Amino acid sequence: MTTQKYYQKHREEILKYAKEYNQRIEVKEHRKKYYKEYSQRPEVKEHITEYRQKHREEIKEYLKQYYQRPEIKKHIKEYKKEYQKEYYQRPEVRERERAHDRIRDKLPKRREQKNKGNKKYCEKPEVQLKNKIYRKERWAKLKLIVLTYYGGNPPKCACCNESRIEFLTIDHVNNDGKKHRKQIGSPTGGKFYRWLVQHNFPNNPLLQVLCFNCNYGKRVNGGICPHEKARGIVKDMSELK
Repeated sequence: MTTQKYYQKHREEILKYAKEYNQRIEVKEHRKKYYKEYSQRPEVKEHITEYRQKHREEIKEYLKQYYQRPEIKKHIKEYKKEYQKEYYQRPEVRERERAHDRIRDKLPKRREQKNKGNKKYCEKPEVQLKNKIYRKERWAKLKLIVLTYYGGNPPKCACCNESRIEFLTIDHVNNDGKKHRKQIGSPTGGKFYRWLVQHNFPNNPLLQVLCFNCNYGKRVNGGICPHEKARGIVKDMSELK
């Protein structure tokens, strides 16, 4: 059997094997290394230069058609995206971009354009929704960190043992929350939680975790939760001191 007849008879098997063979990593590496060494030969360089000069217009027309193909455009777009992502993550590039930004931001025109662009971008409905979701998630994470520190893991109400995070809050044990907030600039809610984290979870004045029911009960009941009165734990405010 001749080579041509053998190829015609086993054409599908040969093509399948060749495709699998060409996908092997070691084959790709060997081919890449060989082509790199081959293209550096003086006679090959000379031949390539002569060919390009002789067929300049044909090559130009071919490349023009080649880069218009949809699959090539898609491949180039994906490659650029991946390369730019990797490129701008390099430490030296990030530092250089920061330095350039610091210089550009000092220019009045640049600063005005940047503020105008940021304002226009932040007014988009989809951006506002994204920011709202992000702030909500960040606030919930911050709250959980603070409650875990002051209320245990998992956090729970110091009075009634309520453990659902949505019902829990920070309480001032000695009912001096108003005075404390005034001293630190009156932060409330998420700002107060952030202040606690930034100042390494201070405990002066004393803080604890209560549910909103117990917290409000203390407020309207002279600083004592109704649960404690019912259990007979606290008879008057002097026992808290």
